[in-house]
Amino acid sequence: MRPGIQRLSEQLLAIINEDRDALQRPIEESERRIVLMKQTIQEAERSMRELNFLFMAEQQRISDFFVERHQRFFRFAWTESETEFGEQLPSVPLAWAALSAPPDAPRQEIARRRIMPWLKPEQEEGERQYSAAAFDLWRWETAF
Repeated sequence: MRPGIQRLSEQLLAIINEDRDALQRPIEESERRIVLMKQTIQEAERSMRELNFLFMAEQQRISDFFVERHQRFFRFAWTESETEFGEQLPSVPLAWAALSAPPDAPRQEIARRRIMPWLKPEQEEGERQYSAAAFDLWRWETAF
């Protein structure tokens, strides 16, 4: 009778071990998934920090781009506008001299004629630069 009890005990122990393993497996798998999720979150946070630096660098690049364009336009427009104003000044009525304000109307008209045509292409270029930067950042973000 002892060998039968021994065999039954071994079978019961195997069943108990199998049940215990089955119960522990989901916990261990959950713990592994939690570890992986924490790593993924840490990587995402690192990527966000890197993306923030890339975004700031791109903002600076676009800002420098437009500052240089603005300065170049201003140097050109100032010279041309001063010449044009000098040419128009003799035709300004003398009655304006009696006014308290200097004869700014011709200056304002010259500025308007020079600046308004410049603003539209600058706005369009700004939109192109922004779109290109957003696309580059999106491409970088999706690569990781």
